[in-house]
Amino acid sequence: MNKRSIAIIGGGIAGLTAGLRLVREGLNCAIISTGMSALHFSSGSVDLQGRLPRQSDTTNGEMLVPFDALARLGELYPDHPYSKCGEELVGRSIGFFRDSASQGGLEFTGQDGNNHLLYSALGTSKPTYLSQRTVMGRQAGNVSSFQKIAVMNIETFRDFFPVLCAKNLQCEPSLAGCEIFSSMLKLPAQFLSSLDLYEFRSVDVCKILEKEESWESFAGAISAAAGDAGAVFIPALLPIDNFRR
Repeated sequence: MNKRSIAIIGGGIAGLTAGLRLVREGLNCAIISTGMSALHFSSGSVDLQGRLPRQSDTTNGEMLVPFDALARLGELYPDHPYSKCGEELVGRSIGFFRDSASQGGLEFTGQDGNNHLLYSALGTSKPTYLSQRTVMGRQAGNVSSFQKIAVMNIETFRDFFPVLCAKNLQCEPSLAGCEIFSSMLKLPAQFLSSLDLYEFRSVDVCKILEKEESWESFAGAISAAAGDAGAVFIPALLPIDNFRR
């Protein structure tokens, strides 16, 4: 039986990052996780002190500058993990994660040490520190700069509700003044023969998008439906291997 020096409970981003660091330090570890992890449900982003706990928040819910807020957090909650680790260790840990992800081909980006807003599939927002480039795009969280936003879903695609998402986005203070509308996107004909329209998920569409001609057709359909919208919200649909296209 193989012996391990350390056992890590949980196979999420935190557990996997901890395991990677231990292995690089020459230690044996085991990651224990029940069934599949929930990574496929997560945002894929890294949060860092977006807001203070409600009972201590005097900022009216405004986003915090993370490393400025850590000192305040230490005063209010000295037993908080961030307080016990300290700003320097938290900073080095974030750097380790970012460098490790980059070595694996995942580019994480932020806003020069500030938090940015990340919008969920339900149309709510939360502050986060690092997001993948494929999530942030070139606008780096600057969605509010657009005057019109389209929220789309594919016909018969489940688990995403554009009307609900658009309604909630209209209530977001960060998007005040933006025109937000929802619509359904009809898949190009070449997609339909390859899908079970009664039971298909994003991974099924993503496999089809590996083909250059399918991706161009899909992008064209989105562009036509979006009209003059400056930003488009759609479900998580990108080619699996060629996601940087």
